[in-house]
Amino acid sequence: MGLRSAIERKANMGNRYGDEIHAFELAGLGKAPFAFKGTEEKLFRPTPDSPAKPGGTCQFCSTGITTCYHLESADGKRFYVGSSCINKAGGNGLRSATKNAINHEKNKKRWAREEKKIAEGQTIIDHPKFRAHFSALPHPWADQEKRPYGPDYSEQTALDGINQYWNICGNSGKCKNLKHLKEQAIEAGVVTS
Repeated sequence: MGLRSAIERKANMGNRYGDEIHAFELAGLGKAPFAFKGTEEKLFRPTPDSPAKPGGTCQFCSTGITTCYHLESADGKRFYVGSSCINKAGGNGLRSATKNAINHEKNKKRWAREEKKIAEGQTIIDHPKFRAHFSALPHPWADQEKRPYGPDYSEQTALDGINQYWNICGNSGKCKNLKHLKEQAIEAGVVTS
């Protein structure tokens, strides 16, 4: 049995007064309760073209970690651990705080990817060749029968339809539409990277 499992077993047994001793406290990382202070991503790359490896080490179990969860003890000691140690030994408050932090980091990465795709789509739409090509074509619905309600598409161009669709889409819709927009850019003779 390893040192950490012995510490965890002892933490679950509690002390002579019946109080549970936190596993982080038994490991000498400070006095409970512990406060979540944020995350940090640590990566190690021996060479620029090599894949990234964990660049941090959990100060509780000594496992290599990429995402370090910074904690502060009641007596002011700061340390970081990995997500597994938070989930096993952290308690409900730390678990929910780290879960929120993980979700926020995932959302930030997703938002950054979406912003990049949206900017690429807007660049395609704003390209002069793209605008000229689709301004000369009729709206895809221009040949439909005139309905008693809704807009009259016979006066609109294909570029109007593209702009209308692009403007009503949310971020997710714009990202999904980017593939179709790139196909239209190839049709218009716009070279995109």
